[in-house]
Amino acid sequence: MRMPIGETAILVGSVAMSAVGVAFALLAAASARKFADRIALAAGLVLLLVAALHLAPEAIQSGMLGRIFLFVGLGVGIVLEMMFQAESAPEKTTRSTAWLAIFVLGLHSTVDGAVYSAAF
Repeated sequence: MRMPIGETAILVGSVAMSAVGVAFALLAAASARKFADRIALAAGLVLLLVAALHLAPEAIQSGMLGRIFLFVGLGVGIVLEMMFQAESAPEKTTRSTAWLAIFVLGLHSTVDGAVYSAAF
């Protein structure tokens, strides 16, 4: 029994689309590995420059409480990074850094929400 031409076209098309999808996924994964370090470096550089050139001078000018928050935040960030780096093997550094980022983002969002609730 022969398959009708329409069904054959659908079958061939779906196999071809699957092959193209797999090839595209492999290419994207290779490109992501290639550029991930550069993108992370650029994001870190932007954050560092914003903190150093905008936020830190403003915190220092705002008085003693601003300075305290600046240096406590800097110290807590360094201690957290050292804790996560010390507990992880070299191959698990990415995973521990991701957990650190998730934890810090959650903490930041919680404090941000409390500040906005108090302000408004």
